[in-house]
Amino acid sequence: MTESFAFRRRKASAAALLLLPVLLLSACGSAIPKEESVPEEESGPPPQLIDTVYPDWHAKDIYTEGDIVIHDGKYFRARWWTRNDPPSEDSSGVWTCLGDVPHRAGTYFDDVHDDAWYAAAINTLTEDGILTGWNDGRTFQPSRTVTRAQFAVMLCRALDIAPVEGGDNFSDAGDTWYTPYLAALKQRGFSGGTGDNCFSPDRQITRQELCKLIYDACDGFSEDPVTAFAPYTDAEDVSAWAIRPLSWCIERGILQGSGDRLLPERTASRAEAAQVLYNLRY
Repeated sequence: MTESFAFRRRKASAAALLLLPVLLLSACGSAIPKEESVPEEESGPPPQLIDTVYPDWHAKDIYTEGDIVIHDGKYFRARWWTRNDPPSEDSSGVWTCLGDVPHRAGTYFDDVHDDAWYAAAINTLTEDGILTGWNDGRTFQPSRTVTRAQFAVMLCRALDIAPVEGGDNFSDAGDTWYTPYLAALKQRGFSGGTGDNCFSPDRQITRQELCKLIYDACDGFSEDPVTAFAPYTDAEDVSAWAIRPLSWCIERGILQGSGDRLLPERTASRAEAAQVLYNLRY
């Protein structure tokens, strides 16, 4: 009888232990998050990613653990401090891929949804014939960087500067779709290029170069660069030739800093270029 009672008690104890996880799940409502039960490749990005604007990744920017960026149409979260490490889907690297950036059809382009911070600028400039989409005709590619030639054409259209066929031009202007626009800028004295009679049309444009082109084309004059740069911690990174152009654009709200930084040497995206021209024109 004693052995039988002990056996029954051990059996009851084991059953109770088996029931314990079930009781805990019932008490907590749902102890297993839904996303853990769905294979990663089948689940989309969390709703909070879709409804929040994150910056595009830039090689010169510093990122710390938890920072989220957009690169090549995907969301990435930094695992630790990093700089100049391109986001990739390699699970052993610096970045964790969080999923694809969804494309929500907008007024003109599939990848410019109407609630994006740059939508008003791109849609308005497109409607006015200043901007055009990517080669596929359906997208704008807002995260792509802008070349000096591409921005020169955008600027000429925004300021109604007519292209010029023939005549004096930069030595590297070539014979292509942007050649007449570079000729217009040079012949009207709106750009001195990058030196040695070159424009460097295929080079990605930086924020300070963008401001220099605008400043020269608008015959600007900066009143007080010191005051304009006062809120920013990286004013010393502005090149000497860009101090007045950049401060002129800041004074007029044409270009805005990123928090307390000007980021003068960072390349500009197509969305940023569109916003700058929108601020300039309207």
